[in-house]
Parts: sequence; C-alpha cells; structure tokens
Amino acid sequence: MHVNIDSTYPNEYIDIYDIDLKKNSFLYGVISTLRNTSSSESSICYIWNPLKQRIIWLSKGCMALLSQNQTAALENQTAALDDLLCLYPKEDLLRIKRYEESAFRFILSNYGNRFFDFNCRSNIQVFFNGFWRCCERIVSILSIQEGQVHTVLCRLLPSSHKLSGIPRIINCYTGIYYRLHPNLRYWIQKVPIALNNREQQILILSSQGLTEHEISDRLYISSSRIKTIKANIMRKLKVKNIHHAIYRAYIYGLIMAVNDKKYL
Repeated sequence: MHVNIDSTYPNEYIDIYDIDLKKNSFLYGVISTLRNTSSSESSICYIWNPLKQRIIWLSKGCMALLSQNQTAALENQTAALDDLLCLYPKEDLLRIKRYEESAFRFILSNYGNRFFDFNCRSNIQVFFNGFWRCCERIVSILSIQEGQVHTVLCRLLPSSHKLSGIPRIINCYTGIYYRLHPNLRYWIQKVPIALNNREQQILILSSQGLTEHEISDRLYISSSRIKTIKANIMRKLKVKNIHHAIYRAYIYGLIMAVNDKKYL
C-alpha cells in the first residue's frame, strides 16, 4: 500500500493504493481541477471508495480539520472517513447515506454510463470551525466497477436554508431533477425550475449589490415591478429572501457567475 501526504501539495492527503494516477487520467484531472478551484483552507471536499471504505483524496480544508493523531489514523487507514472528520451527527449521516445508496442505484439502473451527468444533494448539519452549520452535501459518482460505485466525490457547500428536506438527484446539464418519494421507495421526476431573462438580470444585478432603484434605472422598469418580480423569483425558488434566491439560482445553474456580464 502506498499512502502519503502529497509532497507537491503538502497540505493535502492522497492515497493512491491500487490507483495509478498516471494511467487514470480522469481521476488525475478531477483532483487537479479540485486543487485549482478548491484551494481555500475552508473548502471541504474529498474523494473516497465506498466499496472499500477507503479515502483517496482530501482537500486542504479537510486536512485542516485533522489533529496529528487523526492524520496518523488516516495514513494507517484505521478510521472511517466520517468518523475521522467528526463532521456530522451519526443519525443524520446514516439517513443521508441510505438516501445516497438509493440515488446511486437509481442513477445506474436508469442512466448507465451517463452517471457523470448527475449528482445527489442533501442538506446536513456539519460541525466545522467549532460550531454547527447547515451545509449542502453534493455527491457525484466518479467511476464504477462491475456495476458498482467505485469512487465518489463529496463536496460540502453553505446551504441556502436550514431545513433538511428530502434529497434530490439533479441532472447538471438539463436541470431535470428527482425527489425521493416520502415512502422512500422510488424517485419522482419534477419539473425543473426556470427563470426568464428579466428574472436572471434582476438576480445578477442584485448579487452585485445594486439597489432596487439602481436596477430600475438600469433595466427601465419601475421599482414596484422589480419588487413583484423578486417576489415571484423567491416563490419559484422556495426561499424567503433575495440573497438565498441568488445562491440557489447559482448552484442550480439558473444564472451565470456574479461577475459575468453576459445578460447585462
């Protein structure tokens, strides 16, 4: 077994047991991309093998959570990832994992080799930097082996709300998503949320700090009309304020990044 703290990126952990990154160009590309886009010490994401319960890669943010003893346990593979990081309440983690296993079965049985298009999203309480916060846990299948999930990417992002809710499977390209039925036996396709051009414009301008009066001057519509459009956006996205609407629209892919002037 070859396990090491990557010498190129000393604040990261990588376990390349039975994986030759020189031959596995896809996994190497995923890790390289994550290194470039998740360089913050507060960024929490990791890659692991659910079949062998093995950790493959941890971001700097994950490494920052570990004590010296935990790092040693990590290198010796004597602790499961979630036990090691102590991120979640046990009961919440067990519930979420059941959902994710069901999501994996659904994706593989219905979409086969198109599993790259999908991810499973759930809200969960996370203990981070000394207090509990609500995060969105986004899990994506990276590879399968003999019809079973072989490697998985998990990212934790700030959630737009504190409700745990029922997890969803999202097609990252079409916006189509599925909700787990309340009886937990099957997934139901839902109509994807859509925003028209005017709604996208208002969200993007709001995300840049413009007031309703300034947006009114920019788009040549009345302030009262902007209030009405904002209320409609929040109803569509099921949030209570425009800040949560901006975040949710962004993670759903309904608007471009806040510094993108494409719609303006």
